Amino acid sequence: DRKNPAVRFALDVYQAVSGGNWVLFFRLYKNAPLLCKPIMDKMADGVRLHALIAAAKGYRMLKVPVSYLTRTLNFETDSACVQFMVECGAALNDDQTELLPKQCTNLHPPEREEEDDEDKVRKGGLRVHSNNS
Repeated sequence: DRKNPAVRFALDVYQAVSGGNWVLFFRLYKNAPLLCKPIMDKMADGVRLHALIAAAKGYRMLKVPVSYLTRTLNFETDSACVQFMVECGAALNDDQTELLPKQCTNLHPPEREEEDDEDKVRKGGLRVHSNNS
């Protein structure tokens, strides 16, 4: 039923991702219900990469402030945004405050190791339920 809020939300996320609308994706992410954020987290890097590629093409003759990308791509800090861009092969100015789109010729997905469940439990990101009470 498309009128169900959860179904409507899922369809909106699908439309944002399939249409390359990262602004809508991160607006939805900020207001995600229930357990949708962890699922959307799995898609976030891909959406960010596509946005970064689009920014590099669209702003080819300009420099793009990292602070703008931090807000647009929903990073908590500029340093997290810079780290992501460096992992993707983006070119930044010397003080890492601006993306240099003209020099971003080989952007690629970040290479990150997946944490196993034990690491997630240690960090408090996954709850393990035991039947042994």
